[in-house]
Amino acid sequence: MRLSLGTNIASLRAQRHLVRADDAAFDATLRLGSGLRINKAVDDAAGLSLAAGLMAESRVLSWAIVNLSDGISLLSIAEGALQQLSAISLRQTELAEQAANGLYSSTQRSALQREADALTKEHDRIVSTTSFNGDPLLSGQNGGTISFQGGSQPESVLFVQLGSALAQKAGTGSFTAAGSLSIGSSLYQSISADVNGDGKADVVGISDTTDAAYVYLSNGDGSFRAAATFVAGAQPGPVAARDVDGDGRLDLVTGEYSTQGVNVLIGNGDGTFKRRVTYSTSSATRPEELLLTDVNGDGAADILTVDNFGDSVHVLIGNGDGTFRAARSYAGGNGTRNIFAADFNGDLVTDIATADENGNTFTILLGNSNGSFLARRSTVLVGSNPLWISGGDFNEDGKQDLDIADGGTNSIRIALGNGNGTFTAPLSYQAGAGVTYVDTRDFNGDGLLDLVSADYTDNTTSVYLGNGDGTFKARISSASGQGRTGLREGTLMAMVYLISS
Repeated sequence: MRLSLGTNIASLRAQRHLVRADDAAFDATLRLGSGLRINKAVDDAAGLSLAAGLMAESRVLSWAIVNLSDGISLLSIAEGALQQLSAISLRQTELAEQAANGLYSSTQRSALQREADALTKEHDRIVSTTSFNGDPLLSGQNGGTISFQGGSQPESVLFVQLGSALAQKAGTGSFTAAGSLSIGSSLYQSISADVNGDGKADVVGISDTTDAAYVYLSNGDGSFRAAATFVAGAQPGPVAARDVDGDGRLDLVTGEYSTQGVNVLIGNGDGTFKRRVTYSTSSATRPEELLLTDVNGDGAADILTVDNFGDSVHVLIGNGDGTFRAARSYAGGNGTRNIFAADFNGDLVTDIATADENGNTFTILLGNSNGSFLARRSTVLVGSNPLWISGGDFNEDGKQDLDIADGGTNSIRIALGNGNGTFTAPLSYQAGAGVTYVDTRDFNGDGLLDLVSADYTDNTTSVYLGNGDGTFKARISSASGQGRTGLREGTLMAMVYLISS
């Protein structure tokens, strides 16, 4: 039996054309619905690849527009804050100019000072609280740099620097290991000052056996060049740096034991100094410590010295050209060892506080506006053998407070000011053995004053972080070399410097 298979060619052709028509209708509907010519790779593989890339870039750029719009909002907030800071600075400049007028009384100047202090606090508040989405703008976070992503490429990132010059770098109050600079023989005292005007802190050390000042110019990285030496006097002792002749360059003033006077070395602005000029303080005294400050409000630096053996304070009024008038003497406490100057009674006139080593006291001499001082007004018991005195506003009440290094009890004494030239009973904080020196700085960048002390017997330098209410945390100590007495005196063969970490 025979079988035969038949094929309906016409039907197959019709089905094939129907499928093609259906596909074409689908493609046409897809194009109409999407509005796109290329919807699938089969439409145009190269074109689809290009279109996909452009689509991705379009979406990225859409978010870039959002990012940059947010950046504009951020910058608008920062601009508003900076305008307020600028207005504050301008007003403080106006207050300074106003207060310099000789027609105003001390009471009126006190009112101007209170406004200036309030403006300072508002300035600090704006810097610390200005933020966007909770992130601070002016407090130096991430180095003060903010990035705006404006596209998918690395070069599409915009960097804006905000607040780096307004903020303080936070620290811990601790220090790296100490380094040393050789001075040859018997360091009496050293200071840090920019003596060549390059913006870097240099070091000046005084040797009372070689009668020389050793000047180390800084390289800016914590290292120093070889020392240059200058004759600083016959058996020089304390040293201070300030522009005393009004030429914008730092000068040096040293105390001289052999002639019981002070030496002035005028700076050339490059780290070198002219030949010293000597001024007598008293034929029977020798300067134990000295301080450069303006006591009569004429804008010129004056010299204050203390005499440990004569129990006296000596004042040399500056003429503003690098020369000084004859010294005037005032009775101090028993064994006057160190001196600090500030306004203790709110009359905008410089007053004096001395640490009295033998009397175990500190003494206050209130100033007159002409550079003279009243007889010592008060003597406050502080412990045993106070060797150094400095101060600051430790509880932020606008009144000057004092801190005293008490070598006899190895403690730091804090006396809070009442604003009228008197002080509260001193509080005591445990210091290192043989504490000889104390000073005030903000070591951890929190805007609060801290203390630093030099501990001679322990061979350490100690930092006491402030709480802002007149109290301090326990000391943080760092090794600083044998027989360390701070940036002050000793019989070392080298001066020690510390670099904040």
